[in-house]
Amino acid sequence: MPGIQPEDKIDAEYKGDLKGMFLLDNVSRARGVYEEGKHHEEYQGFIQSKHSKSGELSCITCHSPHASKSKPMKDTQKICTQCHDASYTFQKYMPGTGKTADNLFVRSHTFVPDQKRPQLPTDYDIVGPPEYYR
Repeated sequence: MPGIQPEDKIDAEYKGDLKGMFLLDNVSRARGVYEEGKHHEEYQGFIQSKHSKSGELSCITCHSPHASKSKPMKDTQKICTQCHDASYTFQKYMPGTGKTADNLFVRSHTFVPDQKRPQLPTDYDIVGPPEYYR
């Protein structure tokens, strides 16, 4: 899995199933942060972030692995505003970049503050938050 071990670079030109895992464009190269180009690469995106490198956040800071109707997901906006102002939203700093089913995209987990990438549609944008989040 590229990006997890130092010798498996995220910015390498992979072939086969690994091709296109990350966006290797000029924007990524200039920042040194490579956003997800396919689904299932959120962890590798996350470990590039300053939040991960500093140990400030982990996956379960925002994600509730046992969310259900009786136990709602965590309110990520409240989590962000513990350190950032209200303009810092997951919709703004986590655009849909990783292609998944049909014309949907998964959100980048790199948390780039000067995000210039277009917001491609995620399931949240199409159908709204999951039932257990409402």
